[in-house]
Amino acid sequence: MDTDVVNSLKNLTIHSQLFKKNDANQFQPFIVNVKGNLCAIMDNKISSHYISIIKRILKSNTNVIHKCPYVGHLKASDLYFDSKFLPVIPPTGIYKVISIFNDGKSGDFVGKVIFQAEVREAQAKRV
Repeated sequence: MDTDVVNSLKNLTIHSQLFKKNDANQFQPFIVNVKGNLCAIMDNKISSHYISIIKRILKSNTNVIHKCPYVGHLKASDLYFDSKFLPVIPPTGIYKVISIFNDGKSGDFVGKVIFQAEVREAQAKRV
């Protein structure tokens, strides 16, 4: 993700959903479907196990982990999901997370981020 926020975003809502690709090569909803106020989440007024995991993953390779308002250049790259962040290792396969952002007051669409990743079997280290 590489974007510039022109107008200061002070009250954002987020709707994130996780999908897993099935044997028919179609993405189907998979476990996570959450909605919330992003500003309250970033201000630690709302917390959950999922939120803690996401914050740990995003912290090292993004500049989006801060309190509102959001303005200026936002970026995320080279995200890596280490198994130590997850309470349970998910089944192998291809996953997609879709996050939709709206203005918290008007409900106007602000943007969408789509992230795709593959969970693979761990490779044995060669000696």
